[in-house]
Amino acid sequence: LASMKTEINDERSRVSTLTTEIQDVKGQLRAAKNEKDELEKRLASAMDQIRTDSNLKSENSAALQAMNDQNDYLQNRLKELETQMKQTQKERDEAILRLGTSDQRENELFNKLRESDRVRKELHARVMVLIGSIRVFIRVRPALPSELKELNKQSVAGKQNESDVETFQFSGNNGGSKSSTMSKYGCDDPTKNLVSVQEPWKDRGGLSQRRKKWTFGFDQVFTPSHGQDDIWEATEPLVQSAVDGFNVTVFAYGQTGSGKSYTMLGDGDSTSANEGIISRAIRKLFNSKRDIEELSRGERSVSLNVEMLEIYNEQVRDLLRAGSETDEGTPLKIVGSEAVGSIRKPVTCEAE
Repeated sequence: LASMKTEINDERSRVSTLTTEIQDVKGQLRAAKNEKDELEKRLASAMDQIRTDSNLKSENSAALQAMNDQNDYLQNRLKELETQMKQTQKERDEAILRLGTSDQRENELFNKLRESDRVRKELHARVMVLIGSIRVFIRVRPALPSELKELNKQSVAGKQNESDVETFQFSGNNGGSKSSTMSKYGCDDPTKNLVSVQEPWKDRGGLSQRRKKWTFGFDQVFTPSHGQDDIWEATEPLVQSAVDGFNVTVFAYGQTGSGKSYTMLGDGDSTSANEGIISRAIRKLFNSKRDIEELSRGERSVSLNVEMLEIYNEQVRDLLRAGSETDEGTPLKIVGSEAVGSIRKPVTCEAE
């Protein structure tokens, strides 16, 4: 599409150049005709003078011949300019025809692109319905230094197998086999991915360990080896659904220190590979806004607004209100699924 636009602009520039050349040729043609008329007048005057004064015939014959030669030259030059003007007009007409054909081709490509986007939306919506409108992912963060130290102590305390001190266990393919999804594990859905949680090891004073073990099924399991790119790859289809016009909610739930802020916000550097879901989603929204407006060719305009609410102690507060960082303010009322009185600010770029 970009190359087609470049070709159209080149054709338009060529048409403009050819039109200018035609005007120049027409100007030269008029000047030649004027000069020819002047020479013809001079020739007629000279002929009259020769007829009335035969004594000057020999002296003026050379000048007459020169004027005749110049007249012949101007006649030939006039014919050349007329031929050049016709050729230039022909090239201009051909360029205008190509330009019209290019515009038609561009319209056909835009229509095909719009149809492809419509089909993509339908297929994407069907996929979202098939995999479920509500999905639960689990992400297990790497162990902290203090936690690793405690695990090492447990290993030194006499544990023979590494699995004896592990709290989380993941299936090899993050989905488990059919036998591992039986009802006794609390998950009989073969489409779920499994994670096993074992009760932490305790020193029972020489008694045998009685550590309980639970297995849970999730739509997606992210181990400590998964990075922010893996999380975004699983979340991006939901953001695409929001772009396509569906209501979408993505939130992180977990205890303090479990990695919610890191998953959603990253490390604060929008240029690093550890960028969070929120900044990646905002970038996708603005990229989609640009694509929609370009695809509509000026027929659509997309506006984005931001609303920032906090739910704490079963109360909803507006963080965009002045003084909300230092003053708790008045909680908002919830009517249906809307927060009454909340502030929505328009944004025009990612930085805002």
